[in-house]
Amino acid sequence: MSLVSAVLRNTETGYMHWCPGCHELHHIPVSGQRAWKFDGDVDAPTFSPSVRHSWGKFVGETWVKNSDICHYFIRGGQIEFCADSTHALAGKTVALPPVPGAAA
Repeated sequence: MSLVSAVLRNTETGYMHWCPGCHELHHIPVSGQRAWKFDGDVDAPTFSPSVRHSWGKFVGETWVKNSDICHYFIRGGQIEFCADSTHALAGKTVALPPVPGAAA
């Protein structure tokens, strides 16, 4: 994995970016069976269609599947978070932030 710009790292199958809503890296595959389209602009990227990450958690002793969701579009270097995201940036658009701790 290597930094290709301030906002993207590449992997064998796609790209990773920092999500300011989840405070972690998210992966977007651009090859393979479940590939997103990428416009090739590593500084102000656009990926399509939307990206949706979901995960579960324990609530007491019960596992709740898909309890947390991060759903967004990346267009022209902006992250457009969908209203069904379960974090504080739901419904907001923000600039794609630099990958923390990495200089391009």
